[in-house]
Amino acid sequence: PEEPAGPHWTVASWNMEWFPSGFVEPRPAKDEGRRIRDAARAFRRQGVPDVLLAQEIRDAETCRAFLARLGDSRMRLAVCSDFWFDPTNRGLQQVAILSRLPVRRAGFERWAAADFVHPPRGFCWAVIDVGPTNVAFFDVHLKSNFIPEDQDVARQTVLNRLKRELAARQLLARIDEIEAVTNHDVIAFLTCMAEYIDADIPEGAEKPSRW
Repeated sequence: PEEPAGPHWTVASWNMEWFPSGFVEPRPAKDEGRRIRDAARAFRRQGVPDVLLAQEIRDAETCRAFLARLGDSRMRLAVCSDFWFDPTNRGLQQVAILSRLPVRRAGFERWAAADFVHPPRGFCWAVIDVGPTNVAFFDVHLKSNFIPEDQDVARQTVLNRLKRELAARQLLARIDEIEAVTNHDVIAFLTCMAEYIDADIPEGAEKPSRW
C-alpha cells in the first residue's frame, strides 16, 4: 500500500485542452472515453499527486469519470466550476480541484464584470488540510491573448490587460476573506495553465506542471 501523504505533498496543474473531447464540440462517447482512459494512464505512470488543479475540463461528471479510471481511492473531487458561457458552449472549459487530502471548504467564482470589461471564465478554490496547516489552492483560468482578426489589436490588448487586472483584484479579495475565516492559518497557492507539450499525454492536452 502507498504511504499516506504527510508533511511533504505534491501538486500538479494541468490544462487538459477541452477535455474529454479535445475539440470545441463533443465527440463520440467512445472517443471521449478513450481520452479519459489515456489521461488516467498517463497520470498513473508519473505518479498521482496529492492535489490536482485541472483547467478546461467539461464538468463534474467528467471529473468523476476521470477519477474512476484513475483508480486512486483517496483522490476525490473537491470542487468543479459551473460557469455559463452561452447555450452552445456551456461546461466545456471548467476548472476543478481534485485532492487526496482533507478538504475543509471549497467553491468557485466567475470573474466579475466592471463597466465595459467582462472577463470570461473564472476560478475555483479549495482550503485543504496538508498537516499541520491549511493551504488555499486557487485554480485560475485567465483571459487568453487571443484577438479575433476583425478586432482592433491595440484596443483588445488593453482590454485583455484590464480583464486580468480585474481578475487579480478578485483573487486578492477572496484570499483576504479566506484568511479572515481561517484566522490567517493558510497559505495562498495560485496556478495558471501550463504550456508544455509531451508525447505521453493524450493528443491536445498539455503536460501537467508539478511542484
